[in-house]
Amino acid sequence: MIRILSFTLLIILSSCATKYVKFEQPKNEIHPTPKLLNYIKNTPNPKVVIRTKDVKTKIITGNYSNYSNGYSDSNILGTFDSRNTHGSSQFIEKEINYDNLYDVIERELMKNQFIVRDRQLYNQALINNDYVSKGDTDLIIEISKLNLNVIYETNKYYTDKNKDGRLPYLYKRYGAEIEFKVLMIEENELVGSYTYKYAPCNSKYPCVIDEAFSKNWHKARTGKTGYEKVRENELEVFLEVATQQLVHSLIN
Repeated sequence: MIRILSFTLLIILSSCATKYVKFEQPKNEIHPTPKLLNYIKNTPNPKVVIRTKDVKTKIITGNYSNYSNGYSDSNILGTFDSRNTHGSSQFIEKEINYDNLYDVIERELMKNQFIVRDRQLYNQALINNDYVSKGDTDLIIEISKLNLNVIYETNKYYTDKNKDGRLPYLYKRYGAEIEFKVLMIEENELVGSYTYKYAPCNSKYPCVIDEAFSKNWHKARTGKTGYEKVRENELEVFLEVATQQLVHSLIN
């Protein structure tokens, strides 16, 4: 009798396990040239300016309290919005203001002893052919690509009891990647390319499979909504981490 009760209790406890979805983090792509590494090694405080290509990228903000992933909404990217409603949750689709994205990256560079030039003054120097002002900058770090439509998919789940299993469907969600290109101004030469990738529902912040998760995924599968996109607060953290990794790659 005791054995039967113990077995029944074990089944009940097992059924109460919390299930998660986790995507594997892909490897970043780091391609510096020897010329760049040698330059950084012999230049304690490189003078840099940040620029980006003229592209428009959408970002999602809103009430994501049902997807606890360790982030908190910050809204620092200063985007402007066009509002959408997906089911019972409120979402805002916004267009990224790159000026504020610059600030995130420049702050990380300055923390690591880079001298960051004012991008507006540098651009004006280009217009005016001011060679003195342009010559006071060594490197251009260009945000050549910011892709928020990198699809991740899995049919596997994990539990908080170190078990795993198969979902009855293929779960899909968008991740992100950012590409930096480093140009040496004096030689007008591309000397480095760095691509950093963000996997949602990663091992640090997996996505809990709960009622809200299932309802939202059902809406996506039936075409009522699209796959869930990278959120604004996730993007902010990803950009800061990517910039830290970029600086680490440059100086080490």
